[in-house]
Amino acid sequence: MDKLNFGVNSRIATLLSNEYSSTERALIELIDNAWDADATRVLVDIPEPLSGNPIVVSDNGNGMTVDQIRTHYLQIAADRRRRSGDSSIRFKRKVKGSKGIGKFSGLMAAAEMRVDTAVGGRRVKLSFTLEQLKDVDGIDELEIPYTVSVEDEHVQGTTITLSQLRQGGAYPDAVELRHLLVQSYGRRQDMVIEINGKPLDVDDVQGHFEEKAISVPGVADLTVRFALSERKTGMKSPGIQIRVGSRIVGRPSLFGLDQRGDISPKLLKKLYGEIDLEGVVDANVASWETLVAGDPTWALVQDRVRDALYESYQARFKRHMSLARARLQQQFNKRMAELPEYKREFADKAIMKVLNRYSDEPHERVAPMVAVLLDALESSDYRLLLEHIAGASSADVSKVADSLNDFGLADMAHLVDQARARTAVLDALEDLSRDKSTLEATMHRALESNLWVFGPEFALFSSNKTLRRMVEEYLDQKYTGANATDRPDLMLKQNFAGEYLLIEFKRPAHTLTVSDYQQATGYRHHFGPFTSRRIRVYVVGGDRGAFPTSNLEPDVVGTSFFDVISMARTQLDWQLK
Repeated sequence: MDKLNFGVNSRIATLLSNEYSSTERALIELIDNAWDADATRVLVDIPEPLSGNPIVVSDNGNGMTVDQIRTHYLQIAADRRRRSGDSSIRFKRKVKGSKGIGKFSGLMAAAEMRVDTAVGGRRVKLSFTLEQLKDVDGIDELEIPYTVSVEDEHVQGTTITLSQLRQGGAYPDAVELRHLLVQSYGRRQDMVIEINGKPLDVDDVQGHFEEKAISVPGVADLTVRFALSERKTGMKSPGIQIRVGSRIVGRPSLFGLDQRGDISPKLLKKLYGEIDLEGVVDANVASWETLVAGDPTWALVQDRVRDALYESYQARFKRHMSLARARLQQQFNKRMAELPEYKREFADKAIMKVLNRYSDEPHERVAPMVAVLLDALESSDYRLLLEHIAGASSADVSKVADSLNDFGLADMAHLVDQARARTAVLDALEDLSRDKSTLEATMHRALESNLWVFGPEFALFSSNKTLRRMVEEYLDQKYTGANATDRPDLMLKQNFAGEYLLIEFKRPAHTLTVSDYQQATGYRHHFGPFTSRRIRVYVVGGDRGAFPTSNLEPDVVGTSFFDVISMARTQLDWQLK
């Protein structure tokens, strides 16, 4: 029996130290290898725990010769893209594997890994175990016996068998594996994956699954199959995929749900499904654009599908929105009671619209929006003016112009009232900042809901969140960096440009130092890799003191509470004039 040896690249120490986050993701590495080998079919068998049966992953890909196993497969940590390019050999797929350690992924779930691969009339078999790896000083010293046998020249592919499975918490879950795979491979037509005999499908998304019949006048009934994921981060490629028979047309569509304005973007990302329009639209339609522009039945189909999806969204998240509404009503009950009856009805509908639009946002982010809404209702009669404009729109041009003029005068009056009220707020803030006993937390609390002080373009993004929570909750990415428990005092996001403003408060008695500059920019360094957006930094204290004035990083400002308040007062004075 001949023997093979591993070849070790200098990247091995770094790569092997990065463990797979779960056994399911380790198995996905084996499936990705089948993708890179131009497989069109992959079968995965995951036995019941404690059954003693192995996990088997088999594909009909290119297979490997002894020479390919020696020079490619057993070359650990060698960059596959550098060796063979970014595309697969046969189908020119964009390859997924590049680290060169995928052959070890199976050992996360099992103690023994057997490889059976065939191509060109030859079948090669080899195996290695965790114990073997432990018994040698260096992995390159491990001798791996292999056998070669004659095979039908038309048979090719690779089968990985994982035996002596780990039975603890690391045992792979077929349901979890399907959910992960459907996001990467569920919409592909060129590689079918079956887990325990079941091909990947829409119902493999973990969440609420439905099949709805759609009745379109003049068209045979259609069926839209979709799931609303229960995962916090949603789906990688959300929407309903259009199929015409076996062909996929265009990218997944939200069917106009994103235009309604009362379903939040995060909830829209939970939608995953498909609809087959065979027999409804031209079977030779080449693209999504052609479908939308050229088929007269498309508009009808879109309307019916959108209504059906919206109905399911309402039913699925109604209880969640009702609870959020109750919390807000409790918080703003007194202000709601003081509104005229017709305004209460309008406020109730408006608040519900806000809740629909931001139903998955935390309470502390929705409450300020409702507060602004009630401010407008309390201070000026916008609703009557808007009704007046709507009524005038069917009359002559001069009445429309008069109505718009009335609205402008009322709007200006509201701004003047607001400016006067904000001047009083600045007076109180100035008193706090002059009192040397005022704590940092006190200034934070006073300014957290008065962010207009820093400029009218800023709105609250998150308050006193750790860097980890900001990254994971608001950017939908896993944060694994250092200093994950550090937190800036406020993180603001501009409305119009999507930029960020990071504010670090110091107590009014504190004079700013170089260390304050380093602390605030350090927060930006931790947060920066998770977004491409511009991040401005403000450091606010009692006096600018020794805060650096030269060689600063871009977009860093050190200032005093007095200067911030003075700038805001100047803006209000201009508005009043």
